[in-house]
Amino acid sequence: MTTGLSPAKSSEMAIEQTLLHEATDLLLACLGSIPRDKIAPKKYWSQAQKALRVGAERAPSFERLVSVMHDTLMDATHPFTAASCKAIYSVGESVKSKGEWDRFRQICREQGPYIILYARVRKEEQKTSRHSDWIDYDTEE
Repeated sequence: MTTGLSPAKSSEMAIEQTLLHEATDLLLACLGSIPRDKIAPKKYWSQAQKALRVGAERAPSFERLVSVMHDTLMDATHPFTAASCKAIYSVGESVKSKGEWDRFRQICREQGPYIILYARVRKEEQKTSRHSDWIDYDTEE
């Protein structure tokens, strides 16, 4: 079955999907380092969206995006965990190797609500697959 899309359009859509997944990976990696007492559960996702939006608006580079997101989510006394560092570095290298920084930044800026939605779905999948020490960030407490 053909989609009716030209190969160039199909390739563009594939790149955009990959960048959208990478933006979600970046967000989840940053969120994975937040100390449990840093953000109230009911503000968790709105703070995550703010970090993504502010970072994308202010950042001239991937490295600066990560710094702005960190500063929005945490303070200097809470560095990223080793696992988060590895995931963030991987996303950065992938985005840079594709030469797609501007497009990645645009996706973070313009598709933030969808990135949050996708991140929440993935977090829920992790929660159900792991059944361990989980914080419910959707509660009203």
